[in-house]
Amino acid sequence: MKILIVTQYFYPEFFIVNSFAEELHKKGHQVEVLTGLPNYPKGEIYPKYSFFKGPWTEDYHGVRVARVPLLPRKKGFVNLFINYVSFVFFATFLGLFRIKNKPDVIFCFGLSPVTSCLPAIFFKWFYRKPLSFWVQDLWPESLAAVGVTQSKIILNMVGVIVRFIYSQCDHILIQSQAFKESVLCWGARESQLHYVPNWAAKLSMVTQEPKWLSDLPKGFRVIFAGNIGKAQDMPTLLEAASYLQRNFPEITDIHWIIVGEGSERLFLENEAKKRSLNRIHTYGQKPNADMPFLFSEADVLLVILKNEPIFSLTVPSKIQSYMSGGRPILASVNGEGARIVAEAGVGLSCPAEDPVALANAILKLYRMSPEDKVKMGNAGKAYFEKNYDQELVVDKIIHLFKTLT
Repeated sequence: MKILIVTQYFYPEFFIVNSFAEELHKKGHQVEVLTGLPNYPKGEIYPKYSFFKGPWTEDYHGVRVARVPLLPRKKGFVNLFINYVSFVFFATFLGLFRIKNKPDVIFCFGLSPVTSCLPAIFFKWFYRKPLSFWVQDLWPESLAAVGVTQSKIILNMVGVIVRFIYSQCDHILIQSQAFKESVLCWGARESQLHYVPNWAAKLSMVTQEPKWLSDLPKGFRVIFAGNIGKAQDMPTLLEAASYLQRNFPEITDIHWIIVGEGSERLFLENEAKKRSLNRIHTYGQKPNADMPFLFSEADVLLVILKNEPIFSLTVPSKIQSYMSGGRPILASVNGEGARIVAEAGVGLSCPAEDPVALANAILKLYRMSPEDKVKMGNAGKAYFEKNYDQELVVDKIIHLFKTLT
């Protein structure tokens, strides 16, 4: 099949759509990606890329990548709005000149913003080919949950766009079973919906151990890796660290290792310094190839989200990645993510935005025997192999494509 993937984010930004495109190519399909200039998560266009000079075409492991300019994301509603609209505009009006092959099927990878599906709808009309949309974030709920806007007028306007987008899709894939009610509420039909969970690539240490890991502090390591944004609830992490330091002064070897970038990194660092929480350590964004080594250094891998209804429906993609790392997981989340951690037997969960519960869960893992922690890690690996293996999920998506062509 000739498959066109429309996504606002692609390599060198790190999302599973990268491995999806590569896996499709390995399975003999002709894959083309239409995307923007990489700028996530810092909101700065990556080195070697330019708004005026591109490059506009690249090869990614045999996948042809066509790029269009966009204005990078910045903090604040207005700046995000400009970023979202710029991709829609340039992808729609320049995309036709950048796409080389007429596709058999069009696939949109639906991270925020949902508006990134609008160019895909245009190509559906132009090429008269079916469109499959993989919903990763629920809109308009996400806008309110992360504090972009609370305006009911704006949220209702976005809801109209969401309803239109769903009406134009032949298939709507949902990454969480709990997404179903919301997607149906915004006009999708039951016959359109298919549950397709996110996957994580099997982690393998294919490179030399990165030197920066030698700087990690010794002791019990609580490791968080990924975006450090509003949704990730750094205030609760700070409060939990403060609680442990204040109430258990005899325990001096619990360290919080935060690896990643995002809008709240500076807040986290400033607050940790202000409160003298010297066992919180930040390391910035690191290459994906370093993650297997990082996870192997963890005593527990942390997932943390705000207490918002929408996040209780979401399965954070880092749960799958963490499972493949074979270490216990501590999920400070509500709903579907906590349910999966419990079902897999891979770790502990506690209510979102409850710093005392988070601190107590860490203490429980701290005092747990090494044998029990190994059992949790192994249980996670087994659950991963059964439910989130990349090849298994990609084959399911390919089968869905074939039903459309």
